[in-house]
Amino acid sequence: MKSRRFPMTIDEFQCLEWSLGWKYEYRDGYAHISPREAVMRCAMPVRRHATTHPVVALEPFVQADKDALIQSSVTAFRDGIEYCDWPVMKIREDAEATVEGFFAGRRGEPLAASRVLHGGNGSSRPLLGALLVVDTGENRALLDLLFLVPEYQRRGLATAMAESAVNALQDMGFETLESQYQLGNEASRAWHHRFGFLDRPDLQIARTLLAHARHELERQEREKPEKREDLSSLEAEVAFWEAEVQRLDAAEDECGSK
Repeated sequence: MKSRRFPMTIDEFQCLEWSLGWKYEYRDGYAHISPREAVMRCAMPVRRHATTHPVVALEPFVQADKDALIQSSVTAFRDGIEYCDWPVMKIREDAEATVEGFFAGRRGEPLAASRVLHGGNGSSRPLLGALLVVDTGENRALLDLLFLVPEYQRRGLATAMAESAVNALQDMGFETLESQYQLGNEASRAWHHRFGFLDRPDLQIARTLLAHARHELERQEREKPEKREDLSSLEAEVAFWEAEVQRLDAAEDECGSK
């Protein structure tokens, strides 16, 4: 995935619809659209899930999966917003650091609730996806990595892995599962919401969402009346995020003064 740059007038630029997680700039007669560093944190209670998705051959992770995890995660993420404009070599280095960090326990102790998904039969079984979770203390777990190679996405397999992992976490006594996603990764954002994660925006994310809502309201106000959407929901969204920014800003000031 690459950032975009194309010519347009300032009026045309102001009428562009923004996508969450992307930065929109106008310079020298060109629109410049690039990724915005915006990570949404989220969490959900650990509750048993009835497995409603296809039965798949899920297996516990093992150290021998390390190289396959690295290669498969590169395949899964290399065209995503997380690695926009990155050369393949740097993507692989980051994947290696992420997987090595999991096995080394840098973000928490690796948990047996982690799952991997292999394809095929016999000795040659490609790794198609993985869900890795770590223990962060106080009965909380973190979804450290979740991916499927592109040809196996949108088949319910990520949900199947997550259901299996959450059920195992409950058996182990965990109460909360935390995660995070890039705001501009639409598929990840939608999956987290469908599975039951609730967003926990920080001040930076709240400001980003406020700017996005304000832009959309202004864009709709420029439209001809017959083309406008109902502005009341956008006005309510702007008001909500203005209040959230004020609340989070005040909370941050209070923490800083202690």
